Amino acid sequence: MSNTNRKPRAVKVSKTRQFFRFLRFGTIRTRLLVTFIILVLLPALAVGSISSLLYARAARTQVLGHLESVASLKQAEVQGWATELITNLLLAMPSTDQLPATQILLLDPDLVDQGAYQSAYERELNRFELIITRGRVFDEIFLVNPDGIVVLTTDPTRIGLNEFGYPYFEQGLRRPYVSPQYLSQQTNRRIITVAAPVSDTEGQVIGLLAGRVNLDRLEGIMASGVGLGETGETYLVGRRDYRLLTSSIYPDYVAGESYPLFSEGIQRGSLGASGRGEYQNYAGEPVFGAYLYIDSIDMILLAEQGRAEALSAITSSVALNVAVTVLVVLVAILGALFVTNRITTPISNLAHTAEKIAGGELELEATISREDEIGALAGSFNLMTSQLRQTLTGLEQQVADRTAVLSQRTAYLQAAAEVGRAAASVLDPDQLIRQVVDLIRERFNLYYVGLFTLDEPEEWAVLRAGTGDAGKIMLERNHRIRIGSGMIGWSIANQQPRIALRAELDDARLVNPLLPLTRSEAAIPLRSRGRVIGALTVQSVQPDAFDEATVAVFETMADQVGTAIDNAHLFAESQVAYESLSRAYGEQTQQGWLNRLRFGHSLGYRSDVSGNVVRTEEWLPELALVYEKREAVIGHVVEDAGAAGSGAQPKEIFLGVPVFIRDQIIGVIQGYKPVNEGEWRTDEIEFMQDVANIVGMTLENARLYEDTQRRAENERIVSDVSSRIRQSLDVDTVMQTAVVELQRALGLKDITIRLGDTHE
Repeated sequence: MSNTNRKPRAVKVSKTRQFFRFLRFGTIRTRLLVTFIILVLLPALAVGSISSLLYARAARTQVLGHLESVASLKQAEVQGWATELITNLLLAMPSTDQLPATQILLLDPDLVDQGAYQSAYERELNRFELIITRGRVFDEIFLVNPDGIVVLTTDPTRIGLNEFGYPYFEQGLRRPYVSPQYLSQQTNRRIITVAAPVSDTEGQVIGLLAGRVNLDRLEGIMASGVGLGETGETYLVGRRDYRLLTSSIYPDYVAGESYPLFSEGIQRGSLGASGRGEYQNYAGEPVFGAYLYIDSIDMILLAEQGRAEALSAITSSVALNVAVTVLVVLVAILGALFVTNRITTPISNLAHTAEKIAGGELELEATISREDEIGALAGSFNLMTSQLRQTLTGLEQQVADRTAVLSQRTAYLQAAAEVGRAAASVLDPDQLIRQVVDLIRERFNLYYVGLFTLDEPEEWAVLRAGTGDAGKIMLERNHRIRIGSGMIGWSIANQQPRIALRAELDDARLVNPLLPLTRSEAAIPLRSRGRVIGALTVQSVQPDAFDEATVAVFETMADQVGTAIDNAHLFAESQVAYESLSRAYGEQTQQGWLNRLRFGHSLGYRSDVSGNVVRTEEWLPELALVYEKREAVIGHVVEDAGAAGSGAQPKEIFLGVPVFIRDQIIGVIQGYKPVNEGEWRTDEIEFMQDVANIVGMTLENARLYEDTQRRAENERIVSDVSSRIRQSLDVDTVMQTAVVELQRALGLKDITIRLGDTHE
């Protein structure tokens, strides 16, 4: 029984030892199989994992980049819509023929003939309603006077409302303005108000034209052509109240409702940031999203797609990589079972190559020296590596190209903004034009920039500024181009840009020997207040230098420059008119006071030590000195004027300040203080000057009042005398009445009326 128990233990130990001996000292095929599995299986798994990881990162970057591109495109559409609103509003501005009717409406109705007012009202109302019907842009168009009162509107419920204090009213009186979105109290809908100033024929702002627009068009922009799958959406949110402004893919969220929305993208966009990332949206769903803030309409634009849907392609690719990896391992094991010695070297080489590729050397390829399973494995490995390289290269190139385009556009927009700021800050027209062309050439790295304005008959475009030596020579030659001739003349005549991407191929272009290196050129019209005032020429040494985005930037910049030039001219003209008016009024004021002093009975008053006020007509030397110098004078009065040159000590110190009315001196205020009280202090001098200014203004008001009273009295006397004279038709009676009434009215000693001539 003991032998029976011992034999199974011996057999068991023997089998265990044989198994481990087989694993350790087995045949070459066994060792090769194990080695092949170690050398091929592990690298295949590493490459599959790395490729899956890299593809996941690339796919995530691609998804975010696509969302960012969608957001940028939607932003451009929204901003284009806002710009289109201003354009459509300007189309509703009254023409030269319609301006008189508009001016009547903006006046006080009590000051205008009621028939004319009613006719103008009906005519303009019909015009506004026709614009709304045909254009289908505005829900309401209305006219506001400078006091903020709505004098004309297509919505009769809003007539007479006071819009003073609204941002669109204050901003719209200065320039075309698009307001941020807000909730209308009348319609309880989210709307935008567009406003622009209404000017008379002299360029003076006389009122405001405005239009109200709902957000239905934005709904269409956000909903059209999204291309973000079933879980993707683009939408707008108000920056101030976080309210949804466009439709949502979630039925529980309705545009215009009062509840606020919260998400990481909305919060960052409300701070004016632009970016992208992975976060939970307002409905609590994980999404990939891109966000940005649209300053012109005070809204946040977001483009989002559900995380699961966005990563579905990545999941499929990972599964495919796993399947490919498993297939490779199976092929390797089968190859190891059937091929032994011949595959040692190829397997070693393949393993070595796989290790380097796993380390990041993706440009390597495995050597294919045979057409069996090992060769097929090497080929599949190379194909997988090649596809990985192509994927990474394509993504890197796309990112680089997109980054370069965005960087260039950003630089152009920054340059255009800088030009606009510079143009708005200079009021001298010539300085403004010179500064603008130099700044454009420098910021846009151009070969040449020139600016033309129209002459008075508007037959020629005259060069006002040009860069470089060529610009100096052309300015010296008084360079000009007839309207309709060349790219500049064509652009002005047709009121649109003229682009020559290959300058030598454009028939309209005038060849300038002073600019031999020009290869592309653009002529951009300068507009101001709905009319063309000149043109801007920009030239580059590179062909195809101006794409659509660049031309759009130049157009916006040209409009800013045109408006700035027009404003500078208007400012210069107003300054000249103001100076002329001030000079004329000052001369009139001086003549009035000369007449007053020439025929008046009192020249001045003085207060003595006792406080008595007495009349004086004496002009002391110190008073005359102040009058002569036209400024404050401090001097000393000696005890004996005749001893001034013999070292006499002064007893008083006088201070005299002139009395001015509009830069015309009419008198002097003088004070004296004893020498022992010290010199006149600065505060005393300033106080005396302030009093002199007040006295001057008050005296002028008193003189004007006396002149008015005197004219009124003279008119009354003339009326009375005329009435008495006209009571008779007898010649003798008329003459007798006339001499009596004239003597009485004028208080004269003697009055004579004599008819006939000196030869009687």
